[in-house]
Amino acid sequence: MLIRLDDAPLGSGAAVMARVRGWAEAMLVLPDDATVMVTELQCRDKGCPPLETVIAVLAPGEHWHRTIHRPAAELSEGDVHAVLADHPARR
Repeated sequence: MLIRLDDAPLGSGAAVMARVRGWAEAMLVLPDDATVMVTELQCRDKGCPPLETVIAVLAPGEHWHRTIHRPAAELSEGDVHAVLADHPARR
């Protein structure tokens, strides 16, 4: 799922989300019916950056997510690896 909160072309946002999702999927051993979702959400908490990225894993019997307090376009593969470091399905 992709929630766009700005006027950037959808294709560019979709490519960024796919890249982040690909990094997450590559580092996790998940069942075939698992879904990895990446979304950007507007953060309204005081002191929070305007956009944060949420990576969620949905699988039978499992729902797990992590938040990175930066827009997806600013993330590196290392950022994704760091936030998923404690996931039980990490390779």
